[in-house]
Amino acid sequence: MTQSMKSYDLESDFARYLEAKTTIDDRALDVGTMMALGDEVAATSKSVFKVLEVGCGVGNMLARLFTRGVFEGVAELEYTAIDIEPRYIERACERIHGWAQELGYSCEALGAAEFRLSSDEQKVRVHFEASSLADWSQKAEAHQAYDLVIAQAVLDILDASVAVGQVFRMLPVGGLYYFPIHFDGNTIFEPTFDPMFDAEIERLYHASMDNRVVDGVASGDSCTGRHLFGTIRAAGGTIKAAGGSSWVVHSDGQVYPSDEAYFLHYIVDGVYQELAKCSEISQPFLWQWAGVRHSQIETGELVYIAHQLDFFGART
Repeated sequence: MTQSMKSYDLESDFARYLEAKTTIDDRALDVGTMMALGDEVAATSKSVFKVLEVGCGVGNMLARLFTRGVFEGVAELEYTAIDIEPRYIERACERIHGWAQELGYSCEALGAAEFRLSSDEQKVRVHFEASSLADWSQKAEAHQAYDLVIAQAVLDILDASVAVGQVFRMLPVGGLYYFPIHFDGNTIFEPTFDPMFDAEIERLYHASMDNRVVDGVASGDSCTGRHLFGTIRAAGGTIKAAGGSSWVVHSDGQVYPSDEAYFLHYIVDGVYQELAKCSEISQPFLWQWAGVRHSQIETGELVYIAHQLDFFGART
C-alpha cells in the first residue's frame, strides 16, 4: 500500500470540497445554456425579479451569476438561496461580503442570513435559509412565487421526477428554471490502473448511485442528465437550451489549479468509501487502486473526467 493513501470525513470536509470545485464548475458550465438564461432574464419586464436557488451550498452559483453578468439590467432582484445543511448557509453568509465588494456592490447585513447589495444600477436582496427542496416547495407562500428557480447538481441526488415537480410548483406558467451540472453516466480516471478493474469500479460506483435510498426514498440516478429531457417534459416544462458541462480536471504536468488537488483527493476517497461497502469487489485491490490514485494526484499525473449536462427552460 502506498504511503499517500488519504482518508477524509466526507461530511465535515464537504464545505471545502464545494469551494474547491468552484474553478472546475466555472470551466464546465455550458456557455450557450447560461447565455440563453441571461438573454431571457434581460428580456424580463418584471419590476422585481424573484429567484430561488435550491441546494446553494456555500454560495458559488450566486457569486458566479453576478460575476458573469446574468442579472445585468435587472434593476431590483430578490434572491433566496436554500440548502439542507445550516453550516453551508453559514459559510455562504461569510463569503458574500468579499465577492460583492469585489464586484462593486455595497453589502449590508440585514440579519444573520439576509443582505442588501447595492450599486448605482441595481438593488439586490439576498436571503439564505436552511431547508430542503421538499419542505420549501410545500410553503403556501412559495406556490408560483418565483420567476426563476436554479438547482445545480441537486436533481441527481434526489428522485428527479419528484424534485422537478416540486420546482415547477413554485413557478408560474412561463417561469424559468436552470438545472446545471447533472451527472450523465461517465466517470473516467486516467492513466489506466487496470482496464478490467477500472471498468468494474465505474460500473459499481454508478450502481451505488442508482440504488441509493435516503430515508426510504430513491435518491439518485447515474444517468440523470440524459433522463432529464424526458423528466422535464413529463412535468410540464419546455427545454430552451441544453449542453454538456463535463468536469475535466488535470494539472500542468505537476500542479493542479487552485485547490483542485483537494477536490481530486476527495473524489477518489468518496469512490473508495462507497465501494468499501460493496461485497462484489476485491477490497485489497480497491485499497491499492485508491492509494495509487492519491499518489498520482500528488505527482500531478491523475486526470479526472465526469460527464454532465445543463438545462434551461420554462414551465409550460
